[in-house]
Amino acid sequence: MQPVSQFCCGCSIVFGVKCVLYAHLLFCICSCALAIGDIILKLPDFGFQGGTTRKSEIYLAGWALAGIPIILIALFGGVARRIESHMRIYLYYAMATVAIDVFFLVDKILLTDSCGSLSSIVATEARAYACGVARTLSYSSSITLILLQMYLVFVIWSYCEDLAEGGSGGVLADLIFTGKEPAGKMGSMAGAASYGIHAMDMGGGYSNTGSNYGGHMSGLGGSTPLFGNDVHYMPPVRD
Repeated sequence: MQPVSQFCCGCSIVFGVKCVLYAHLLFCICSCALAIGDIILKLPDFGFQGGTTRKSEIYLAGWALAGIPIILIALFGGVARRIESHMRIYLYYAMATVAIDVFFLVDKILLTDSCGSLSSIVATEARAYACGVARTLSYSSSITLILLQMYLVFVIWSYCEDLAEGGSGGVLADLIFTGKEPAGKMGSMAGAASYGIHAMDMGGGYSNTGSNYGGHMSGLGGSTPLFGNDVHYMPPVRD
């Protein structure tokens, strides 16, 4: 299975991952707020609709509360700093969330008849038609919701695979010497060599451009000068 390279209508996969994370974060915050308003504050306008029990509200709020730090880690670590392990944690959480949603949808639609709530509000003559419409809408909306969630999880997995293939390494801008300080190991070696050359110049009491590129470089361990023949500069003998 090949990971996707774009999100939805041609947007970048990073943009898609950010949209998923922000939307999921908003959903978790709203779930916690509804549970707090209904169970703790006893507000009549808060709470989950559709016959959700208090026990289910507590479970959903606990799962959403656990997801808030995971989503923040994915945002600041997996997206901003491109750390694969942080993004993998959210991937597993998202997969578990989809599994829980599928379980609730199957329990609500397949095990509970959609026509049961229509008997008191629909006349007997139109009950068969209304029941067929209700079942069709329930099945189609549930399948669409499940497929959408699976696609979003697939986008997250594709981004994790992109990080695993090398996208989590340092960006190219980190390898550029900006004039402040050499970047990385090679920059430190170049800086040490440069300081060594200057130290030899200061210690010997002379400065010669040709000797810097020739004799001094060979003195640091090179066997071939950078320019010209291997001519070493011999300082004059002082009395």
